[in-house]
Amino acid sequence: MKPHYVVGLGEVLWDVLPGGKKLGGAPANFAFHVSGLGLDGIALSAVGRDGLGQETMRALDEKRLAYSLQLSDRPTSTVQVSLDGAGVPQYDIVEGVAWDDLKYDDAFARIASECACVCFGTLAQRSAASRSCIRA
Repeated sequence: MKPHYVVGLGEVLWDVLPGGKKLGGAPANFAFHVSGLGLDGIALSAVGRDGLGQETMRALDEKRLAYSLQLSDRPTSTVQVSLDGAGVPQYDIVEGVAWDDLKYDDAFARIASECACVCFGTLAQRSAASRSCIRA
């Protein structure tokens, strides 16, 4: 029986917190959690050809989360997280990162043909290229 993927499509990123960095991105988190429920979750995104991109793949492997990541000359995404005086998180989401240039390629098309459900948000649609990929 073919898998019926539950896809988290969009951003995979590193939240850089005062105490260190943590892998995140709502679609990737979604794919991770549905995998924990026994479904075939998979994260579709892009990372840079950089150290953080390699670290992203290692972290996803450690989490045992299936993924298809496009490799980009743009950097792997980071979000600087700080706390204001009241302890409320403030986010500085870096632009021009790998997932800002998602392309609908053969790997994405294959996964789409076996997809039961897809989760995406608004953040990855901030660029025309990624928005077009998500809509495909």
